[in-house]
Amino acid sequence: VEAAAIIIATGSEPTPLPGVEVNEKDVVSSTGALALKEVPKRLLVVGGGYIGLEMGSVWRRLGSQVTVVEYLDRITPGLDGEVGKQFQRLLTKQGMAFKLGMKVVGVERKNGAQQVSLEPWASTRSASRSTAAVAFRSTNTTPRRFPASTQSAT
Repeated sequence: VEAAAIIIATGSEPTPLPGVEVNEKDVVSSTGALALKEVPKRLLVVGGGYIGLEMGSVWRRLGSQVTVVEYLDRITPGLDGEVGKQFQRLLTKQGMAFKLGMKVVGVERKNGAQQVSLEPWASTRSASRSTAAVAFRSTNTTPRRFPASTQSAT
């Protein structure tokens, strides 16, 4: 294979969030989200990147009420701003809700549900037992260009 540039994408890993313990039961990573035994009534996705949005979109199509919480003021920060805006409009039309500019500061179990605390939003939101909090970061954060002599591979 010959190419002008080669990208090695080694995958992703969950991003740890202070105050949020991923237990793979009611607070799950992408692996746990794929292994849920039933469609959760409500699902909270932490992070508006492409992996969290993909998980949220799948579960929305299966019937979950999905809310995405993103720390930044827009989803898919790695994409062109207009593309991200159009993508959010499309996902909103599909029934996904967005809370942008919000920081998850904790998750607590109360009355059989996960209580997720957000800042600067002054209130908390409740979600069902199968609520998933999903946050990801790429394990290869810096794209690298390889010299021309190493661009051919077999």
